[in-house]
Amino acid sequence: SRRDLATAVTSVLAAQAGAWAVRVHDVAGTRDALTIARSWEEGAAWDPSTRSR
Repeated sequence: SRRDLATAVTSVLAAQAGAWAVRVHDVAGTRDALTIARSWEEGAAWDPSTRSR
């Protein structure tokens, strides 16, 4: 849902600002967003085969 996407984006921004934890309902989607953001920052390619289920 749009709300899950907004939460994932907000969680990435919070992590980039130094937050060590966030509370979410869509754990898998948020984990994927955080993994993609980390890969982006490190210049690495995201491997979709590691996507959370």
